[in-house]
Amino acid sequence: MTRSRPVVLGLAAVGGLLALALVAILVVAGLRAIGVVGGPDTRFTRSLAILPEGSLRVSYIDWTGVRAEVGEGIGPDSDAGDVAEFLDRAFEADLVSTSGLWDTTATLAEVYGFSALDAQSEVLAQGSQGAVTATRLPDDASAEPIEDALAELGYVEPSGGAGAQQIWTGDETVLAQAGPSLPALLLHVLVTDEWVLTSDSAGLLDEAAGVLLDDADNALEGSLADLVDVVGDREPLAALVWPGDFVCEDLAMAQAATPDQQVADNLVEEAGGVGPLSSALIAAFPDGSVGALMGYEDADRARRDFDARLELARGDAVGKVGTFPERFTVDGGVEGSVVRLELEPVGDPVMSEITRGPVLFATC
Repeated sequence: MTRSRPVVLGLAAVGGLLALALVAILVVAGLRAIGVVGGPDTRFTRSLAILPEGSLRVSYIDWTGVRAEVGEGIGPDSDAGDVAEFLDRAFEADLVSTSGLWDTTATLAEVYGFSALDAQSEVLAQGSQGAVTATRLPDDASAEPIEDALAELGYVEPSGGAGAQQIWTGDETVLAQAGPSLPALLLHVLVTDEWVLTSDSAGLLDEAAGVLLDDADNALEGSLADLVDVVGDREPLAALVWPGDFVCEDLAMAQAATPDQQVADNLVEEAGGVGPLSSALIAAFPDGSVGALMGYEDADRARRDFDARLELARGDAVGKVGTFPERFTVDGGVEGSVVRLELEPVGDPVMSEITRGPVLFATC
């Protein structure tokens, strides 16, 4: 498996993508708290509940769960060798492809004072204008030592000073002095006792905090509600979420070679055809299974598409190599307006492969 950061839309993707309408928001003391209203209350839903409606693609990782799976005993005081081994195990288990900061863990822990070694979770909201990460700190965390670290590194202190819940601003020189190959996502940082929010764009970061004050609807109040209800009380270790129909572009068969596109068109037609998706969620769970949930405008469309999508998931992996049955077995069902496919890998983990287009069974 090739090591890489997740593709950040607009930094590595081709043109034609929509701008990120809004980005990750922060739940902070003294500001409006966005809670989980109805439905399951999990680390996953609490992370999604800090996202506004309109995000194009959201990556999630449950660092608490990942450490329980492959990092027993790991923590901020672990030595460099143990940290490297933990990250290698997490990578081989295909549990870190949804993190924007995993390969900077050692530097973040040593220099910034927060990292995957003790964080509860991380979400990364992406768009063509940039990206924002929101890392949930341990319950006993405090903003003060992290802000002290930012000041020592040379970040420009916000006008309100430390503790003002405002943006600290760095530059290329600050990042180069802080550690090797740090991403632009660390150029701008906002810290509270609960969250660290980072972005490659001060404007996006400021917009995120501003949306919080404006009492904007969060993602769970929009198109994701039905998908999250299907996930229920299960805690994904990692997930990719498309709150809207951008999934039709992100996983499109149009990314495949022209001959493969024709093959895909024929297979879709033979399966009975499929309609457009209004949202999607692909999640890896602690038992090794992967859930692929596809949302529709209504239950009738979901019922009509289920058999076709199941057939496609049991056939050739057009645009990739080989077949889907060589990768996983699959069953599923329909719950309201959601088509649910439950994948059981038969060999290597499949999370990274089926969250990067082209993916035939998720075609629109």
